[in-house]
Amino acid sequence: MKAGGRWPTNDHMLCHVCATKSVFTSIRVELFDNFTTFLSPRSRGFGLRLVNSMSSDDILKKAASAIRAADCVLITAGAGLGVDSGLPDFRGPEGFWKAYPPLQHLGLSFQEIANPRWFSSDPQLAWGFYGHRMNLYRETQPHAGFGILLDVMSQKPKPGFVFTSNVDGHFQKAGFAEDRIVECHGSLQFIQCIDPSRCSRGANDAVHSSSGLLSCFPIDPSRAPEPRGASDAVIASSADVKPVVDLATLHAESATIPRCPAGCDKIGRPNVLMFGDGSFAWARTDEQEVRYERWQAEMRAAGARLVVIELGAGKAVPTVRRASEVAANSFKDSTLIRINPREHGIPKGTYEGISVPMGSLAALQAIQDHLKSD
Repeated sequence: MKAGGRWPTNDHMLCHVCATKSVFTSIRVELFDNFTTFLSPRSRGFGLRLVNSMSSDDILKKAASAIRAADCVLITAGAGLGVDSGLPDFRGPEGFWKAYPPLQHLGLSFQEIANPRWFSSDPQLAWGFYGHRMNLYRETQPHAGFGILLDVMSQKPKPGFVFTSNVDGHFQKAGFAEDRIVECHGSLQFIQCIDPSRCSRGANDAVHSSSGLLSCFPIDPSRAPEPRGASDAVIASSADVKPVVDLATLHAESATIPRCPAGCDKIGRPNVLMFGDGSFAWARTDEQEVRYERWQAEMRAAGARLVVIELGAGKAVPTVRRASEVAANSFKDSTLIRINPREHGIPKGTYEGISVPMGSLAALQAIQDHLKSD
């Protein structure tokens, strides 16, 4: 069975990367571990109390009210957001192997296969795994909740932003502006060399998007992230990469494996942060993070009221959850809405916290109803 077949899978396994070297990571960890210095009476256990003492409809009304009152919106998203698009949010090795039986036969867990070493030792297997995902995300349409989020953001007087660990490119596919998104674990919509340090052409040479040439963002030296290796590598669109994958063996046909976009003699790999990844090309992610940091500074300087809408972000790799909490803590007037059917608790902070124990699409549709009727 070739690439046309579909297994139940989830790009969003890719968000389980344990070592995101984001410019914000150390800040997030430090602030997350010291929330007690940011406490205010209104936020003490507020999110958890809502779940225990308010009806679900009251919680949704509270969330709609917070969204209505905000000047700007930060959307943060993890793997769970894609469930309603048909991308299962499986957990543990059993769920992973159910989606990828050939890897169970090989005894490879997600953490083991999501490693850049396979592109050198077994490129057909590596591209079988990532090529299948690449094909799946192209075939899958973002669910209606993305449209609701886009409407909410566009109706605000000030611009918003998206911070996601998902690598499927579905925010762009749903109409969100490329320059208003941080993909902290990279994107399967782009490729790079497997050894970028030896074929770099310079950060201002060429970064390509699926819609054509995208000039590198001019990073302000005073706010630029620290060098993270391979930051000047060529990163190119994967739009012309069309892996043909034998789903029985999870191997890609050699002729469909892409070459290095810089033109060296090596193969290409996705511009996605993997486990034990020392060759990830950071240029695109760095640019996104600088834009995000600048946006936050501008919104704080303007005294904007922020609402953070977090969807499907789990605790296993809490990059997105911490980004939500740190952003909310950094504004004088902010609300964090955490939408998650299982892990919806909110820690103490200077913000108002609203826990919504529901799936993403159902919660967004219910909130939209309240926004229209209240």
